[in-house]
Amino acid sequence: MEAGDAPMRCYFMRGGHIAAVEPLDKASDDNAAMRLAAMMFIARTGEFEKYETWDQNRVVFRFSDDPPGLTGSFCTKRFGRN
Repeated sequence: MEAGDAPMRCYFMRGGHIAAVEPLDKASDDNAAMRLAAMMFIARTGEFEKYETWDQNRVVFRFSDDPPGLTGSFCTKRFGRN
């Protein structure tokens, strides 16, 4: 991350709304941000239903309970679809 850049963020969701936000200061790239966000989500198991990782106004990853396929979280990262 360069000086002046905002860190990536992890938004924790509950009931379809943002319930908490954590900066991902130590993430050096998209993969590191996804790993860090996943570890944070697992550490807080039961508190939140889903999470999203964002780099300013760009979604990096969306986790949900949707089965993998051409929709949902896996689609966003792998195929660039929302």
